[in-house]
Amino acid sequence: YDYYQAKEKLFKQSKRSVINVDTEYGDRLEKALASRGQFEKSCSCKGGDFCALDATCSKDGSRYVFVENFDRCHAISVKLSLKGHFQIMNSLQAIAVARLCKIDATVAISAVEKICGIRGRLEEVKPSEKSDIKVFIDYAHTPDALENLLKSVKGFLQGDERIVLVFGCGGDRDKGKRKTMGRIASRLADFVVVTSDNSRSEPREKIIKDILKGINKEKEFAVLESRRDAIVAAIVDFARTNDTVVLAGKGHETYEIDRDGMHSFDERAIALEALGLRAEKIRQERT
Repeated sequence: YDYYQAKEKLFKQSKRSVINVDTEYGDRLEKALASRGQFEKSCSCKGGDFCALDATCSKDGSRYVFVENFDRCHAISVKLSLKGHFQIMNSLQAIAVARLCKIDATVAISAVEKICGIRGRLEEVKPSEKSDIKVFIDYAHTPDALENLLKSVKGFLQGDERIVLVFGCGGDRDKGKRKTMGRIASRLADFVVVTSDNSRSEPREKIIKDILKGINKEKEFAVLESRRDAIVAAIVDFARTNDTVVLAGKGHETYEIDRDGMHSFDERAIALEALGLRAEKIRQERT
């Protein structure tokens, strides 16, 4: 709720607004601005001033049909290399803002279609040799972001493919979200590895204990305090063939903050190293 109030202040200062009304808070914000007579436009995957219809996601990207002002006669197909349902809304809002700035729809769509990916936002870690699993890095570090991330990944899984999630919560920050994020992780991931994530001045074990209050103990999970160890174990030991490993919380960051200060920590390098170890492990098992 505090996050909503902070965002609402920004929108109340704006002359124009584009709002995602597919969320509870977005719908609430639209009504609040309308009651003040402020200019606002809605974005939705269900129906709005700017709409993404027939949206589909896969491991290769996303597709949808862009419709403006409910006019399907001028609908335009959009094909993104960006993965995840949340990227559909992100791109839709970008196109909507461009349209409000009088940029031609085909020009705006062509621009978003050229975006190959954003560092730390459902970013795939690709090893030099083909792997039997997928690994993604994402900055999701709030309950809402984690839920949207996991739902997006689940949306492009097939059959018995699973999500192996590695995540933690930051220290000296909102402690109330830890149990909630644990609950979300257990509900949407198949195997959860609880670990550290910028513990700052707080003891890692205290943060992990708070997260575990929300973890479903009847589902598969593990606790590894060292984030490096957690990443390696998730990729090498816990993931099965065709699984997707999600490293949530750090995204674009290349550092870890603990009681001793800031240290270099590159999840991509660690994940690539672990994928190499997994490939070697598979080779040894086959010989």
